Amino acid sequence: TYDTNYKAVYNLHGNSLDSTAYGNDGTDTAVAYEQQNNSLGAVFNGSNSGIDCGSDLSLDDHWAGGGHLTVWMNPKSDGEANAGSVMRRLGTSIGWFFSLHAGSGGFVKMRFLQEFTTTYGFWFSDLIIPINELTKFDIYYNSDSVNNDPVFVMNGIKVNVVENTTPVGTAEPAGADPLSIGDSSGSETFDGLI
Repeated sequence: TYDTNYKAVYNLHGNSLDSTAYGNDGTDTAVAYEQQNNSLGAVFNGSNSGIDCGSDLSLDDHWAGGGHLTVWMNPKSDGEANAGSVMRRLGTSIGWFFSLHAGSGGFVKMRFLQEFTTTYGFWFSDLIIPINELTKFDIYYNSDSVNNDPVFVMNGIKVNVVENTTPVGTAEPAGADPLSIGDSSGSETFDGLI
């Protein structure tokens, strides 16, 4: 049982049901569930699959006051358009996303964006996430100050974060846009297992 600090937990063991009391269950589109490298999870096809988890108030302002995301993933590539979406809460101009980027030499970068009222914050990891290997990745972030940078942790080890764009203003909440796993409205779909 998860306490109320957990806003959503998706084990993705054959379905996209939320294990918390909030009931933010997902709706699958072209998602397969299978065993890969000793891990059961959701497989995204890199072109049109994803899970829509809705936009319940419990999912709002995830990073305000400090938030945390954990994902186990086994990417086959850096995804559609070299930017496979792991998880996002982003509409046309506000919210946040967490995605793969720019694969090279069998590795990909992780990137994280948080919208702010004037200029968004944008951060990258180095080329550290292996292709075709199960990896645990955590992001810790507090959007209360433009001086805060996210903390990236891979397989329990803190890794380097490069700030690409310094945020200006105050963090924008995601509004009515749904939490999405593995897809980005059909333009940046994850390729592999989450």
